[in-house]
Amino acid sequence: MKKLISSILVLIIFIASFTISFANVSPNKISLKENGKVRSFQAVNLKIDNKVVKSADVPPVLYLINNQARTLVPLRMIVEHLEDKLNADIEWDQVKYEVKVKTNDKEIILKIDSPIATVNGVQKKLPDNIPAKLLTLGNTSRTMVPIRFFAEELGLNVEWDQETWTALIDIPNESEDESEKEPIPPQENVSDITDVRVEMDGSTPQVRIKTSKKADYKQFKLANPERLVIDVTNAKFNLSDKNKLENNGTLNIPISSDVIKGVRVSQFQNDPFITRVVVDLGKLIEYEITFDEKNVEIVIDFVKNTSNDRERLIVIDPGHGGKDPGAISSTLKLHEAEIVLDIATRLNKLLTGAGFKTYMTRVDDRYVSLQDRVDTANKLNADLFVSIHANAALTNTANGLENFYYPSEKNPLDNRDNKKLAQIFQAEMIKNLNINSRGAKAGDLYVLRNTTMPAVLTETGFLTNAGDEAKLATSQYRQQVAEAMFKSTVRYFEETK
Repeated sequence: MKKLISSILVLIIFIASFTISFANVSPNKISLKENGKVRSFQAVNLKIDNKVVKSADVPPVLYLINNQARTLVPLRMIVEHLEDKLNADIEWDQVKYEVKVKTNDKEIILKIDSPIATVNGVQKKLPDNIPAKLLTLGNTSRTMVPIRFFAEELGLNVEWDQETWTALIDIPNESEDESEKEPIPPQENVSDITDVRVEMDGSTPQVRIKTSKKADYKQFKLANPERLVIDVTNAKFNLSDKNKLENNGTLNIPISSDVIKGVRVSQFQNDPFITRVVVDLGKLIEYEITFDEKNVEIVIDFVKNTSNDRERLIVIDPGHGGKDPGAISSTLKLHEAEIVLDIATRLNKLLTGAGFKTYMTRVDDRYVSLQDRVDTANKLNADLFVSIHANAALTNTANGLENFYYPSEKNPLDNRDNKKLAQIFQAEMIKNLNINSRGAKAGDLYVLRNTTMPAVLTETGFLTNAGDEAKLATSQYRQQVAEAMFKSTVRYFEETK
């Protein structure tokens, strides 16, 4: 490994330390060369195993392509700080312009500027088509890799903390011989996870997690790919049938279903014990988690709701488009029209997956007049009109989310309860998003005033604010916005029956 590191020093992949503040403010902006051209990037923070990792030159950055942002990290920054854990070797091929990372069981090849990686001879598409890059600061060039893809391929857990602009890499507990493990101090009230299985009711799966006694758990979702994560707290993964486990102690359950693609279970943490269950999602429909006291099992149900509410028609209106790009952000040059179309597409997938009828006023980057948007919704006799936008202001301090409604009291013939709709959207979205609340507001806006069904216009954040801009640049946050709007829609119909 030392010999390889020495050769890599000559080649370009060495990285040391970079300092950046962890305050709740925008991270530093940095100018880097890419293919000979200078570009401005948002620098971000990195923690590995809860320790701040620093760099002296090129830092981790948000890289934007096709209005999607991914965190790129200097390869050496990861490998050097995980050398003892990964036992990884790195080879740089100057002719092919590619880097090869070898561990005991994997060989990962990343070619500069290619959206395709090769893992153990199998080609894999990188998330959002964002490839490994060669970025230069001064006379120093660094190989930058997409952190989520790279970390997950090496069996690491990676998260994103929007509040501190930090990429977090956690190292799973090593699979050691029992004789080599340090004794774990006894913990009180620990439950055992003795079985995890998937039962099918037709095409609808149900995940059941067998515990030795009632256990607490936390749930959250991750995007790209879509995953539901259940962390069973104070719980030891003690599978009854050890033959089902892989060499690293993980249980993998492949599923042939359009709802979920598989289930993975492992001992995520030992002190205190946390067993992590990851459900790889396919078709996005609703789910419900309950505890079956009779069988002492945590149960994840994927619900196909067939109530009359799901016969409602919702018109989804991505603002702007074509010759009208809407607001354009100052740093990353994000176009409002492209961001809101992405959010709208995600919302549409959630709604149709749950059985709602939908219609999108545009499905690509084309111009649609305000009158055409209104006429379409009215002719379809839709039950709900949801318009999606991103905000802009003259000052870069304005930030947050707001929902607009047309005040029906201005028109005696307007019997819509638009205000309640906007208040539900505002409350539900703020509950599910880490963003400043600007409230539900009255607005005499064309698409709200001239539609005949309840209508709301959601401003998802300010592209003129660095914090909101960075959030809206990421696939993860856009998915969270779509899911919050989906929950808002379901709640509105439930409360207005």
